[in-house]
This record gives sequence, structure tokens and C-alpha cells, in this order.
Amino acid sequence: MRKINWFFGILLLAIISFAPVKAEVDLKQGKKLHDAKCMFCHKPDSPTFYTRKNRDIKSYDSLKTRVETCANRLKIPWFPDEEVTDVTAYMNAEFYKFKKEAAKK
Repeated sequence: MRKINWFFGILLLAIISFAPVKAEVDLKQGKKLHDAKCMFCHKPDSPTFYTRKNRDIKSYDSLKTRVETCANRLKIPWFPDEEVTDVTAYMNAEFYKFKKEAAKK
């Protein structure tokens, strides 16, 4: 019986490790997460809060890094390939308008 449980445990881990990564972003989910978690600290004083001239974020990659950093510092349990990607995509579509950079090899 233990060998069967062990086998199915290994099989389950193998299936999970080869599961496909989320291919599409969900902008509605990104907005929902942004509004629930980001607005706690980033209450904009004006509609141009994210797009002000002296902003630190200058590329899509730096935006994603900032979202990851904020989530980690605040211990928000977001998955990088799902929630972080959705929030980044939402913020980019709504505020930043960066062209998404090609993946670096």
C-alpha cells in the first residue's frame, strides 16, 4: 500500500511540474488585485499618479519587477506567473503603455 501511495505522489508531482504556464493575462483580475492590494499604499492624489514625469518605472520589465518587489515586501501571496503578471499587465494597459519587451535569452 505504501508503494502505491508513493507512486501516486511521485506521479502527481510530475504532472504538476509539467503543467502549462498561464498563457494569457487577465486584465479584470489584474485590476481587482491592484485595487485590493496596491491602492492601500498608492492612493493617487491625481489621475496622473503612475504617469507623472519623475516616475522611476521606465520599462515593462521594471514595472513587473516593482510589482514583484511590492508583493514580496508586503507578503502578498501572489504567484509570479499569474497574479503578478495580471497586475503588471493591467497597470501597463491602464497607465504606462509600455511595449512588452521580448524575453531575454
